[in-house]
Amino acid sequence: MRRLKAVGKFTFAGSLAGVEGLSTMLGDHYEQVEADFCNHLNLAVPEMYWHTQRERFTEYCNVLTMTAQLLGKLGRNLLVMNQTQVGEFHETYAKGRQGSTVIPTVEEPYMCEAIVNLATVIRNEMPLMYDTMQVTGEKDTTVWRDIYVVLPEITMYLSGQLNYAVTVLSKGYFDTQRMAKNFDLDDGTMYSGAIMMALGKYIGRQNAHELLVRLRVEADDQDVLLWDLYYSDKEIAKYLSRDDLNRIMSPENVLPHAVEKTEKILRLYRQRNGSDMVSSH
Repeated sequence: MRRLKAVGKFTFAGSLAGVEGLSTMLGDHYEQVEADFCNHLNLAVPEMYWHTQRERFTEYCNVLTMTAQLLGKLGRNLLVMNQTQVGEFHETYAKGRQGSTVIPTVEEPYMCEAIVNLATVIRNEMPLMYDTMQVTGEKDTTVWRDIYVVLPEITMYLSGQLNYAVTVLSKGYFDTQRMAKNFDLDDGTMYSGAIMMALGKYIGRQNAHELLVRLRVEADDQDVLLWDLYYSDKEIAKYLSRDDLNRIMSPENVLPHAVEKTEKILRLYRQRNGSDMVSSH
């Protein structure tokens, strides 16, 4: 949102000039005529003639492309969470909508897939916009024709991607109980960073890192759970009790901080956009 607002005044600028960059046909008061013209269309008055400098279009499309990639990241994360083996998110199906034609019991997350696909399409269109900056002379219609194709297509594709994203997030649902169960499937790997920081206070971070790497190798070789080695390791026991390890390896230990970070982001969004559309609940 901030990037779009920042680029708006530069991108959406008017111009009253011929292909050579001059406004002599408007008479002696051409600057005032151009200013009135731009104000009437709610466009910025350009500081200089931009007819042969196409970075305005390129920068605008670049912001749109980055937006598309952020949405693509969202779509890819939801796609993984929607997998049957994970089951942490579900893309709601409308009544009568058909699932997989091969596996009838599977409801494919088609909208999540479309969000990812459109991110790829938009990204692949962007190189053509960079090519359009290499204008030959003052009337190179070859680059104009490229812009006529790429600019509306990126805009329309992004509009569709946003529509899919809004629909998926508003109609889909997160399965928090499944998330909790998936936490329990972890063998202690996801908590190794927190354990390293706790041990680092006593033996140094590098030594703690090497200790945990050694335990990871032993767990794989012995085909045992990593956290069993956390509890049984004599070096760890010197500094961290079983209760300490249980506290560190508990989701409740970090969830409050995650909620606090999320609330901060939402507050910043509301402050900058003056909107109450986003709810944290």
